[in-house]
Amino acid sequence: MMRNKIFLFFVMATLISAGIQAQEKWSLDDCIQYATEHNINIKSKAVEMELQNNNVTSAISSFLPSVSANISQQWTIGRSISPIDNTYQSTRNSYTPFGISMSVPLFSGMSNINNLAISKLYYKASQEQVRMSVLETEQAVISAYFQILYDEEVIEISKLQVERDEYQVNRLVKLHGMGKATGSQVCEMQSQLASDMMTLVEAEKNLALSKLNLTQLLELESSPNFQIVKIDYSGNAQSLQSQPDSLFAEIVRHHPMIKNEELRLSAAHKKLVLARNNMLPKLSFDMAYNNNCYIVKNYDNRSFIEQLRSNGSLYLGLNLSIPIFDRMETINRKREAKLKISQQELQVQNTKKSLYNAIEQLYCEMTMAERSLQYAVQAKEKSELVYNQTVVKYENGKVSSNELNEAKNNFLKSSVSLSQTKYLYFFKIKILNLFEKIINMY
Repeated sequence: MMRNKIFLFFVMATLISAGIQAQEKWSLDDCIQYATEHNINIKSKAVEMELQNNNVTSAISSFLPSVSANISQQWTIGRSISPIDNTYQSTRNSYTPFGISMSVPLFSGMSNINNLAISKLYYKASQEQVRMSVLETEQAVISAYFQILYDEEVIEISKLQVERDEYQVNRLVKLHGMGKATGSQVCEMQSQLASDMMTLVEAEKNLALSKLNLTQLLELESSPNFQIVKIDYSGNAQSLQSQPDSLFAEIVRHHPMIKNEELRLSAAHKKLVLARNNMLPKLSFDMAYNNNCYIVKNYDNRSFIEQLRSNGSLYLGLNLSIPIFDRMETINRKREAKLKISQQELQVQNTKKSLYNAIEQLYCEMTMAERSLQYAVQAKEKSELVYNQTVVKYENGKVSSNELNEAKNNFLKSSVSLSQTKYLYFFKIKILNLFEKIINMY
């Protein structure tokens, strides 16, 4: 009995949880925030950033001295140099040499300093790549969100047409039973109803695919109960006051895509300096301590402590390396570094050009959509008026079903066109607001 109660409790809890999840609606801000926290591409860029940060740590560590210890065990059997009097004897000896050494870089031709600077530049570039990935994800989420809004409105329009067709079919069936309508008229309207049902199914398929796209961006499992909050655009939207040139002049200094390429250009210049510095000498301070304990068979060997005191040696020295001829390696590296600078400069110019073209295109599409929106509203109102008048005439037998279908198709076409133009206009404004958000972040 107790087990049944526990099982019933868990079933009820699961159903309640599923019901709450089904009723949950995602706003645009919720989708953007969740996507930026869970998107795999952003996480991948964040891992790359940590790798670049690790390279900075490694570059800092190159300034530190290197210390190493060594120990080994050796045996000699037969004729060898005796550790007692340094003469050749036939005996068995056991050696245990050990030591510790240290090397301190005093001057490395500025390579450590330049490598550290290059690592820091690449780390900053990886930070901009993370920001760029966030912006791309936000833009993709906004696009998918508005696509769902558009698909949902198309479904509402299609459902309205199906309801009107069903009304006409039912009306004609009654009239046919009364002998006031022919069977062909009923079949024509039923055919039109089936056609509109197919349009509705196609719209529902598009909505399901749009929801799938958004849930994948959010890294969520696909669910038929996924719902979003509708955005109220009943008021007149105001166009952005700034022009493309002024917006580009501001955003070119702050956009992470541009900053990433400019940082990589600075790193390319540092690599050229690094290649030139390979011609400079390198100086290091070396120190080593070595000791050796041995055991000679058939000999009164000293104790370990005594040998440790007497067999030790300390080495101190300066090591200077002067490059004279490295088989043209330094010259080839300088040539390669200069070519990479030229290549990266072109990449910076191309990125700026692409960004400017994107802003220009957004402004152009937004302006055209704004103008088209006014005409789309008028077209929808007029086509709806014509359709309603045609319905009245059709019911009074003054027009044919073909004329009714033509008026209905025009009304459907203008309604869908209005929805498409409306969401395109607001989508472009959202993307331009995203560009302005970049400027306000800095």
